[in-house]
Amino acid sequence: MEKIERPLLVVQGDKDARVKKDQSDPIVSALEQRKVPVQYLVLTDEGHGFSKNVNYLAAYRATDRFLDRYLWGDTNVEVLPKP
Repeated sequence: MEKIERPLLVVQGDKDARVKKDQSDPIVSALEQRKVPVQYLVLTDEGHGFSKNVNYLAAYRATDRFLDRYLWGDTNVEVLPKP
């Protein structure tokens, strides 16, 4: 985690049995504390592979916006909606 310096997008299924949410949470928290830009999308009722079209679309939308913001430099783009 200490070596991560660039913006990171984490997409996590809340029912993932391989990479559990409690493994992603500390990474996201550590990056936030270090002020590394991190976007965290948790998909409800999804496992390691996504099965619902709405969640595929949410993941693709977040990825597209993440790239717009951090690769192409469009600072007007919000990657994820504010909670």
